[in-house]
Amino acid sequence: MAREGVRVACVQLAARGVEESEAALAEAVEAAERAGRRADLVVLPEATYPGYVLHDEPDFLADSWWERGVGAFGEVARTTGAYVVVGLIRTRSGRVRNSAALLGPDGRLLGVGDKSFLWHFDSRWFAPGTPSSVFELPFGQAGIFICADARMMEIPRRLAVEGAQLLIDPTALVLGPSGVNAQIEYLLEARAWENGSFLAVANKCGSE
Repeated sequence: MAREGVRVACVQLAARGVEESEAALAEAVEAAERAGRRADLVVLPEATYPGYVLHDEPDFLADSWWERGVGAFGEVARTTGAYVVVGLIRTRSGRVRNSAALLGPDGRLLGVGDKSFLWHFDSRWFAPGTPSSVFELPFGQAGIFICADARMMEIPRRLAVEGAQLLIDPTALVLGPSGVNAQIEYLLEARAWENGSFLAVANKCGSE
């Protein structure tokens, strides 16, 4: 990284269903505010708001979810002076995307990355999108990919080739019947090792 001593807070949140989206948002904002008072960068999980499992919620809600989420976490960034990366849902080109927003210390939206490689049940709700570009931050260059994108080595590799020294991965990892998830066991470590990059991962706990 360009500056030594950068402080990164990865916020683990309880998983809540979309029917509890307002409670999820309140909990996430409170946790991000606490973390932001002590960190330069705060990373929150995939689909922090409104939730990961959208069921049969109308697509048009994605715009209001996005605007509310960007506004809420932009205010967190502004009041704490930290950069914030948070998983949110949005529409783009008429399709719902599983995205992550990067918000600057002034509260402005600096960039967006979409989940590109969809896990098998992701496609029930989301369309594949465009991964982030590389962002020039005061403490170095960073890029964002989302959860199962870590299974496609080309996605984080492109970010590293373009200069990212910090890879940021909002996730909502699940365990299979064996209690094992390959991303947890070795893929995330491999992505950091093969790219010579630092990796910041924020996950959820529990079940939606």
